[in-house]
Amino acid sequence: RSRLGGGPKTDNKHYLDVTPDQFSYSTAISAWARSRLGAKAAREGEKLLEEMEQYRDAGYHELSPTTYCVNAVLNAWAKTKVKGSAQRAEVILKRMENLYIEGDRRELCP
Repeated sequence: RSRLGGGPKTDNKHYLDVTPDQFSYSTAISAWARSRLGAKAAREGEKLLEEMEQYRDAGYHELSPTTYCVNAVLNAWAKTKVKGSAQRAEVILKRMENLYIEGDRRELCP
């Protein structure tokens, strides 16, 4: 189940069937990155990025993370003053570069 969750309760028995899409993920990652929550924002954005990768690996190619999503997470890490944040951002960048180089991942074009 997505970290972005399902829909609001409509009555005592039913929930709306809401599925996040690439835009939903991008918006949530961007919101975390622009927040002033430092390392927490960077970690949450990174978790969403990883979730998008997991969905893509499971065959949901429409949920592939884009360069925009990766950049938002990198920016979130860049804004933190936590020790090791630059290294964390570098790991993410290298992973996404490798995914682009190794396969058909035009959406991750640097």
